Amino acid sequence: MALAIFDLDNTLWTPELYQLRQLAGYQDASGPGPVADVDVRLFDDARRVLVELAHAGRWQHAQMAIASRTNKGRWARSLLQQFKIGRSTLHELIPYKEIYSSSKTKHFAALRAQTGVAYEDMLFFDDAKVCVCIQYNPIQYIHIRTHTQWIMRNDVNHFMI
Repeated sequence: MALAIFDLDNTLWTPELYQLRQLAGYQDASGPGPVADVDVRLFDDARRVLVELAHAGRWQHAQMAIASRTNKGRWARSLLQQFKIGRSTLHELIPYKEIYSSSKTKHFAALRAQTGVAYEDMLFFDDAKVCVCIQYNPIQYIHIRTHTQWIMRNDVNHFMI
């Protein structure tokens, strides 16, 4: 069993939630919040990877998770319920979610406890150049560069096969 873990801001979607200061409720991430495909959009290649992981038979034993350190958790959860992949929302497709201000190390420990997946069977996608949070864990880390998102698909294929 493998676990593909995604950061949200600038990895699955853009812009980063902290950049939406103009929206009502920004201070405490209250409603109405950002609207999917209006205020925030999924990267095309991220959508393609999520479709493949969710629907292609060869990934039936792979699971998906979110690990995000945002302080806009309410907005992030709302967007996960708004974005659709086929007939399902991202909230439905990605069963494990660690979305809160904390360390990625705590997120990964919680995901390991919830899923039973060993760290070495986790693949983490993030836009941060250096993910110090995994230096003590054998989690495979993939740096997603906004303009070269296509690499995500190749990395998922390499890891999961």
